[in-house]
Parts: sequence; C-alpha cells; structure tokens
Amino acid sequence: MRGRVRKSGLPELFAFLEYDRGRYLAFVLGDGILDSLGRVLQTFSTGQVVSLLESRREGAIFMVAALLLVSAAMSVTSRFCLKGAENCVNRMNERIRERVFRKIPGLSAAWFDTSNSGELISRVTNDMGSFTPLFSDNIPGIFFFVAYGVISILAAMGVNWQLCVIFVICSLGFKGINDLVVARIRDISADAYEKNAGLVERLLLILTGVPVIRLFGMQEKMERDYRRENEEYTHLSVRLESWKGFQNAANALMTSTVADLAVILGAWLVLYHRVSLAELVVLSQLSGSVTMMFRWTGQIFGEAAAAGVAGNRIRELLEEEEEPEGFSDDQEEPEADGTEGQRKNACPEKVPKEAVRFEHVSFSYGEKPVLADVSFSVVQGETLALTGESGGGKSTVLKLLLGFYDVQKGRIYLNGSPLSAYTRREARKLFSYVSQDSFLFSDSVFENIRCGRPEAGIEEVKRAAKLAYADGFIEELPEGYDTSVGERAVRLSGGQRQRIAIARALLKDAPILLLDEATSALDAQSQLEVQMALERLMEGRTVIMIAHRLSTIRGADEVLVIEGGKVRERIRKE
Repeated sequence: MRGRVRKSGLPELFAFLEYDRGRYLAFVLGDGILDSLGRVLQTFSTGQVVSLLESRREGAIFMVAALLLVSAAMSVTSRFCLKGAENCVNRMNERIRERVFRKIPGLSAAWFDTSNSGELISRVTNDMGSFTPLFSDNIPGIFFFVAYGVISILAAMGVNWQLCVIFVICSLGFKGINDLVVARIRDISADAYEKNAGLVERLLLILTGVPVIRLFGMQEKMERDYRRENEEYTHLSVRLESWKGFQNAANALMTSTVADLAVILGAWLVLYHRVSLAELVVLSQLSGSVTMMFRWTGQIFGEAAAAGVAGNRIRELLEEEEEPEGFSDDQEEPEADGTEGQRKNACPEKVPKEAVRFEHVSFSYGEKPVLADVSFSVVQGETLALTGESGGGKSTVLKLLLGFYDVQKGRIYLNGSPLSAYTRREARKLFSYVSQDSFLFSDSVFENIRCGRPEAGIEEVKRAAKLAYADGFIEELPEGYDTSVGERAVRLSGGQRQRIAIARALLKDAPILLLDEATSALDAQSQLEVQMALERLMEGRTVIMIAHRLSTIRGADEVLVIEGGKVRERIRKE
C-alpha cells in the first residue's frame, strides 16, 4: 500500500459500477443530451422573441410557446435521468463498502506486517468520500458540458458558421490551460492523500498511547510531530487550492475575452447586415455555451483527477493479494536423513497418534531467517512447551500452524496428513488460541465468548464461562453477560480478559490448543486464577504452549528450547 498510487484511466474505475455500468452511462448520456437540447431550444426561443419584437408577427408567439414547452419537457426528463444515475452511484457505494469490509479480514498476514492502520482507515473513509463525486458530479458534468457544447456548435453553424469557427478557435485556449493544471492537481492530490493518511495514523498512535505519553512526558514531542505533519499537509492543500484558483482565474479571463469578442464581432455583423439582431442574440448565447464546454470540462477534469486518485487508492486496496484458501504445496522438499524420510504422502492411518508434526521446516520473513530445519512432533493429548530467547522463532511456529504464513521449506502435518491437504478454514477449526494479550471486541461479554461458536446459545456460553472460572465476576458486572467490555476491553482487568478468552476457546472445543505466554503479563493472583482455567481448558487436548516460567513448563510432556531459529535442546518428561 505504500508509495505513489499508480494512475489509471476511467475504464478501470468504471469497473466499480459492475452490472450498473450500462444503465449508468445511459442515464448520464440521456441527462446530458436532453438537458443540452432543452437549453439550446430555450436559446432559440429567446431569438424568436427578439424576432417577434422586430417584425411584430403574432404567429411567432406560438413558435416560442412550442419551443418552451418542448424545452421544459426535456429538462424534466433529464432530471429523472440524473436521479437514475445517482441511484446507480448509491448502489456502487454500497457494493464497494461491502467489498472493502470483506476484503480486509482476508488480506494476508504479510500485508498487515507492512501496512499501518492509519493508511487503511484513510482509504476506507476519506478516499471513499472523495471518490464518490467522480461518479455523482464529475462524470455527469463532463457529459453535460460536452453535449451542450457540441449541440451548441452544430446549432451555431446553422446560424453563422464563420462566427462559430472563430468562437471555437478562441475557446481552444481553455484546453491548454486546463491540461497543464489537471496534471499538477493529480500529482499534488496523490501526495495530499498520503500525507492525510499519515495524520490519521499519528492520531491513532496518540489515542492508543495516552498512558505512555503522559507517563514519559511525551506530550510536547507528539505535538511537535503532529504539527509538522499537519503543516506539510496544509502546505499541500494550499498548493492544491492555488492551482485550482489559477485555473478558475485563467478560465474566467478567457470566458470574459471570448464574450467581449462575441459582442464586438456580433455588433459589427449587425451593422453591416450580415446577421439579424435575433441571430446575434442566439449566437451570443450559443458562443457562451461553447466557451462553457471548454472551461467547465477542463475544471471538472481537474476535480475528477483528484477524485480519481482516491478511486485508485480504493481499487489498489481491493486488488491486494488475499490469503489463499489452501496451503501452498510447492515448498522445497526436506532432505532425507534416513530416519524420518520423505513423508509427503503420510496419512492418518500410518501415524494415528500424532496431532502435529514439523519436518525440517525453515521459514524467513523476507531476507531474515527465523526458523532453520526445525523438526518435532506432538502426540495427541500431550503438551509440548516451546521456550528460549525472545525472537528465536517460537511465535512463528504457531503462525505457521494457523496458516498466517506458508512454509518455505519442509513439511507440516496435522493428524498425519500434510497441511496442504486442508484449506486454511478447515485447519483453523482444529485450533483454539489464547495469547498473552487476548483481543476482545468492543461488544458484550456474551458476544465475545460466543465468537468461539457463533451459533451457541446463552446456556452454552454460561457453561463455558463457568468452566473458565469467569462466571463469578461476569455476574457481578452491571449488566452481567450483556455488559460491554469497552474498546480494547478497558473495563476488564488483565485476568478477566484472559478468562473470557479461555471461555471462548472452551466454547470452540477444538482438539488442539495453542497458548502464547497466556499468563506472562498477569500478577500472581490473576495468574493463579487464569492457570486454573487453563488447566481446565487443556484437559483432553493436544497443547503447544510458548512459555518461560518454570511453573508453566513443569506440566509439559516435552520441552523444546528454540534459539536462533533452531531446536537447541529437547527435554522429555520421564
């Protein structure tokens, strides 16, 4: 997501309309043509009024009335077309929001490792709001002004083609000005969107880090950093508005010049009887329409360029690579060592007691190797503890099992079958997971526990909470199980959060349990309470735990010491 957003044309952005594309174009084209024809007819009706005043022909009034009636009918119909186009845009926005919402949970773990939440929020909120006017205002405006200009040129050619040619040539000056400005607006808009994303990220850091900011007296530093980025964003915004102001001023000057030229030339033609006064009135209004086409299409293209940048940012998010449904089956094969051999086609019947097996697994984050030739197995119902220095690769073992990343070399087996035999969804159903800082949604206690099994009822949720020794404190909450835990579960203590997470895992009732230092951040009393809940959760399950405390490791059937990405020591319980 980083870096300048690549440019793309309208056809790529039109893909957002999906099945409404043809209907939208028909509505926009209908609005532009009907509204333009209605306005041109109004112009000719004005000419007829002048002609009526000159000749005093009473019959001409019926022509004026007919033109005005047809013009009014076209204008009303064009409004219905515009409303139809707006409905297409509203449906498009609904689909995009749903696609973005579906997309984000499906993005790969590697994507989240290299992106920040501020950038994502900016794309979903600011860019969405900036992108919509492209289809609701800019494109209909371009269609209208082009149709209005072309129809006006054709009509003016029928009145006096020489004067029409002069107006068109003079109006071409708008194109040169607007081409220059649109390119600058597009580039500055891209920079401004990126800088705004940085501001959102900075604000999120402040909101989530208030206690640390206060504790270490970082208010002034954070304020300086935010002020600096805000000034840079403001500078870009000022530059953007300056270019738009230059465009407006230049277009206004050109409009005034062409209008003055029309009056001077028209007066000269009337004096020498080349055109009538009625024709001059019509030509003057039509020349304004031609000028308007060149002026406003250029200005709208400038606005569309900025909106297009926002659209491209949304499109690039939707085109990001998603986590594949299945596991990769093209890892490098481990070298046979004569004992474990190649077990690519292992099946449950051959190893009925093995829940998890790693065979010569290696993995790197980019250029940084994390695991190197790691092999181990866990028998069903046993507990394996992983310990060792921080950064040694222990958490990566769990991430590989959960399918957040694909193995690059070696093989992983679940219940004797290669991991590639499962889809990620199928594999994850086999695991429950409790981490050091378990995440809870800003929702009720009931809904947070029910995440383990969304179809569960209140009695099942209460039973899981009781097994996790959480029912006591839950019943004491203001609204019991309906109490909201607040954002980041701030209304609960660390031990309470962990017991709700354990209740969630109990409700899921998966055969394999993964624990990532589930008690390391707790005080002695909370640790004791959570440890009791964990022991209840571990009963009858295969457990792989990351731990450092001796009290936690003591109950494991086997301990692996992992340092530098390798298994340095194996300790088997006698």
